[in-house]
Amino acid sequence: MKGTVFQKPFEFNLEIPGESWTQGQTLKGSLLVKNHGTDSLDYQNSGVALALGKMKKVKTKDADAFEVLETMSFGDKQESLSFEFKLPTNGPISDKSHSLYLIYGDLSGREGHLQLNVEPSETFKPLLNVLDIFFRFKLKERKFSKDCIEFKLVAPDAKEFKGLETLILKMKEEEDQAIDFTATFNLQNVGITDGNVAVQKKKETRKVSLKSSDYLFQKDSPNQDAIRKIFQDLFDDVITKQYF
Repeated sequence: MKGTVFQKPFEFNLEIPGESWTQGQTLKGSLLVKNHGTDSLDYQNSGVALALGKMKKVKTKDADAFEVLETMSFGDKQESLSFEFKLPTNGPISDKSHSLYLIYGDLSGREGHLQLNVEPSETFKPLLNVLDIFFRFKLKERKFSKDCIEFKLVAPDAKEFKGLETLILKMKEEEDQAIDFTATFNLQNVGITDGNVAVQKKKETRKVSLKSSDYLFQKDSPNQDAIRKIFQDLFDDVITKQYF
């Protein structure tokens, strides 16, 4: 990805290899500055910063659109700046509300910015794939929520999932590919209230902590049978009881 911003008399050119990243990856790149005039560059306040941007406020150019997370500035009389930022393991992804950005050039003005496409950690994929392939849950939405990623999945139209509307998983990665997640089941049932037929709704929540050995054979080899049992046990506990 590349970006250019002109802040007279300076031209800043940003380049970063790649088009998308995942949580926990290291982002590397370079920033070049060209002086088309005789003014001196404010080296201390010029460079590149990793920032969290609020999408609506970025579009309207609000002053508080960005929260700067980390900064690298030019050294004295330096025309080229190599940089790298470690993306937080449980940090923001790109969703409808927020995204990570690189702000570059004159950091006080924040005129130059490049949006980054950050995906959820690859660590979560084995669990999500099993829900899709074996249980036929479909991902409807994903978003960053504090220090975890929230996945909203729609239940299949099947007898064994009768009464379940959606499943919401809040997933967080721990050390050595361990995963903590909270599963919220949005249930509904038809019942009698004050003599009238009415739809009753209820939520049930379960918390699960997994070591890598609980769902992987090896580092990159998912144990699908083990993952299926993890979710089947949850479904048997919640859906079959209905809790109404």
